[in-house]
Amino acid sequence: MKRLLCILLALLVALGCAGKSYSTCTVRIESGGRSIKMKVLKPKETPGPVPGILWIHGGGYMLGGTYMLGMTCAPMLAERFGAVVVFPDYRLAWQSPYPAALEDCYAALEWMYAQADELGIDRSRIVVGGESAGGGLTAARYYLSTNLTAILPQMLPSNHAKIFGKVPQNSPNSPE
Repeated sequence: MKRLLCILLALLVALGCAGKSYSTCTVRIESGGRSIKMKVLKPKETPGPVPGILWIHGGGYMLGGTYMLGMTCAPMLAERFGAVVVFPDYRLAWQSPYPAALEDCYAALEWMYAQADELGIDRSRIVVGGESAGGGLTAARYYLSTNLTAILPQMLPSNHAKIFGKVPQNSPNSPE
C-alpha cells in the first residue's frame, strides 16, 4: 500500500514538472552482477560543463527506488543549480546484504565520472548527497573514496559557491 501511495505521489509531482528546465531519462548500469536502473536529470540548456550530483534516495535501506524521484530533493537540485543529477536505484537491504547498496552507489559514481563529457559534467564539480539512508550511504561512500579510490567527490553541503558557482538562498554559507 505504501509503495502504491508513493507511486501515485510521484506521478502527481511528475505532472507538475511540465515546463521544467531539465529533461529526465533512464539508464541501466552493471553493479554486483546485476543491472541497476538510474534516472538522470539533465539541464535542457547549459553554457558549458555543469556540476554533477549523485543523489541517493532514503528509505531506511529497506524501501525506495527511482519511483521516489519526485519526492526527493533531486528535481530541485537540477532546477536550482542547473546540475546533472544521477539518481540510482540501489539494491535494498532485504534484497542483498550490506555492502551491496554501497557498491551500487559507487558503480553509479564511476559511471557518472566516466560519462561526464557526454553528460556535460565538470569532473572537478561532482558531489554526492542523499536524504536519510541516502545520507548514510553518502558518508560511507565519501569515506571509501578518500581511502580506497581515485574518484574523490565533494559532499553536500560542502562549499556551494565552489561547486555550483552560487550559494542557495537561506544557506548558512550565504552572504548577509
